[in-house]
Amino acid sequence: MNANEARRLGLLLETMAKLEEAIAELYDECALKWSNEGMFWREMGEEERRHAKILRQLVEILRENPDQFEIGRLFNEVAINTVISGVRKHTESVRKGVYDFVKVLNIANDLESSLLEFRYTELFKTRNVGYQNLLNEIFQETVNHRNRLLRKIKESNV
Repeated sequence: MNANEARRLGLLLETMAKLEEAIAELYDECALKWSNEGMFWREMGEEERRHAKILRQLVEILRENPDQFEIGRLFNEVAINTVISGVRKHTESVRKGVYDFVKVLNIANDLESSLLEFRYTELFKTRNVGYQNLLNEIFQETVNHRNRLLRKIKESNV
């Protein structure tokens, strides 16, 4: 991959980091709204912030070693920005008390499921083990988020 492609894809990773941060803000707002579930939401939010940090580390790895990467599956940056806008609207709806607990659990589950559909691991083809390990960490934690949310949904519907 040339330096120009690496720069462009670095911007895409930065946009994805902003999505992770927007989701963290949603979870922070949920922690405030449902204080009895505050620990659950705060942990999820912290992990989302860590995902954003990892994505920014990936940008640096990509910039330092563009020759170790090939373009894989590209994401539409406009679509990611649309998701960010939607997440911010959900955060505002939580703040205003529009959603009940089960509704926000389902929204969060949909978000985590859509993140899995982004398939970060398909963005690039690389043999850079550090990059692969960091991406795998995000993927595994996102699967864990979805599973935790599904358990909460099941508990809340009993």
